Amino acid sequence: MVYRIVEKSINESLSISRVVHLTGIRQCGKTTLVESLPLAKKSVRSLDDAMQRRIASDDPTGFVRRMSNETMVIDEIQKEPAVLDAIKYQDYNRQLHCRARVGVSF
Repeated sequence: MVYRIVEKSINESLSISRVVHLTGIRQCGKTTLVESLPLAKKSVRSLDDAMQRRIASDDPTGFVRRMSNETMVIDEIQKEPAVLDAIKYQDYNRQLHCRARVGVSF
């Protein structure tokens, strides 16, 4: 029941915004929920993965641009705050060419 309420809110947010940031307490199912959403061309990147985190750290703008034609889910996005700045900049300057970026953090 709770998932359906949150899923509806996420889908409504995605219909009016290219960027959605989902936060919540640890182990409450944020990642599972977002991974289950029927998003077109979805790509999930986890910053728990050392290689993904290093790529994001070395070039946050490039990290975001590389996936600009797909819906990107960035799990544990709080581990690289510069990625949030890159998303904000690209969104503000209309350089995001995808439906949504979803950041998941605790």
